[in-house]
Amino acid sequence: MTDGGTKKLWNELALGYTESQGSPLLRQEVSKMYEKIPAGGVIIGAPQEMILLGLSQVLEKGDHCIVTFPGYQVGAA
Repeated sequence: MTDGGTKKLWNELALGYTESQGSPLLRQEVSKMYEKIPAGGVIIGAPQEMILLGLSQVLEKGDHCIVTFPGYQVGAA
């Protein structure tokens, strides 16, 4: 139910670490959804990475940040 190029990507899929800013192909596809954002301006990451990046840009030395702990629900034992 897909085109040949997408099927080839699926068949050759390797799970593991990707580039730090995210898959170049995924970044390119996401950038197509926006008129003024090039693929180089898109970053794909896990939620905790994006929260850390956001806070590092907003907070300054001496600021206080109140957070919940644990930040993500832990599965049942």
